[in-house]
Amino acid sequence: MNQLKHYGLPISLALLASVYIMSVLFHFETLEFISRGFIFPLFVVLYFIQAKEKNTFFAGFLIFYSLSEIVTVFDSRNLPVYYYFCNVMSVLAYFSLAIYLLTRMSLSVLFQRFKLFVLVLFICNTYILYVLNDMVLADAAVQLWTPNFYLEFFYNLSILVVLSLALLSYLYHDSKEDLLLFLGTLCIVFSEMIHVASLYILDTYMLSVLYAILFTAGFGLVYGYITSKMNTYYRILY
Repeated sequence: MNQLKHYGLPISLALLASVYIMSVLFHFETLEFISRGFIFPLFVVLYFIQAKEKNTFFAGFLIFYSLSEIVTVFDSRNLPVYYYFCNVMSVLAYFSLAIYLLTRMSLSVLFQRFKLFVLVLFICNTYILYVLNDMVLADAAVQLWTPNFYLEFFYNLSILVVLSLALLSYLYHDSKEDLLLFLGTLCIVFSEMIHVASLYILDTYMLSVLYAILFTAGFGLVYGYITSKMNTYYRILY
């Protein structure tokens, strides 16, 4: 009974992830949105039930992203209110994760040890942000200095900030847990970039499949990061 309690959520997550991938492969759009919409809320349940030490900002990341995912299930008519809500929740989720990563590092030590690395990341992110915003502005529906532009700008900025901080966190701590979080963040960010490309440049079947694979792999690695900090049932790293 105790093992069922501990393995029930992972099994449910694995089943939902499998259904999501299969629904993308076989074009079951309704099932795709429903299965994806309830994957991440299970992470919230897992985190609050099983985690011994809970962090407000990491919990905020899980909760905000869950709200965004759940709302997509009901966004059948692509209403503007859903668009704004989902994007605002996603931005809050990523910035909450960014704050979580920052609180685990000393900025003075970070700049002392990785000064050149931080500079290179800043230059690369500035260029990538420019390219992403250029892709967004290629859509006639998005005009410069409009609410839609600002929302897309902060969305792109948030994912790049999170990716950079996840990498710096791994270099800073040099631990297997931080490697999992960095790899998970890397997959999620690349999936988001593919999503931007499919929205504003070309929407193809292969991009949809690649997005689904990277998205699932990313949150699978986040799951590994969460469970690595729990009780002995989830000590998968050591």
